[in-house]
Amino acid sequence: MAKKHQNGTVHQYSLDALGRQIEERIIEFGPGVDTQVTRVATTNELRGMLESITTCGSCTGSSSSSSSSHGQVLNQVLFQYDSTGKLVKEYQGHAGPV
Repeated sequence: MAKKHQNGTVHQYSLDALGRQIEERIIEFGPGVDTQVTRVATTNELRGMLESITTCGSCTGSSSSSSSSHGQVLNQVLFQYDSTGKLVKEYQGHAGPV
């Protein structure tokens, strides 16, 4: 599914089998829009809670990889939950992967 923003940028969205957004990719930038971030990927853990958010520049593969074949991971956030589903830890990589 793709949508065009009012500034001319075209966003493409990918959903998993349960209808949750797992990726937002910029496929066309509008004039004057910063082109550093090209993809935001999310993963969910088995219980459906958010597990990670990864922001990339020119990423094409796994949201957890920092290798050049997958582009540059600009930042990443990982979440850990206890057995009741309460968020207990959050890790942030401000300048790359966690």
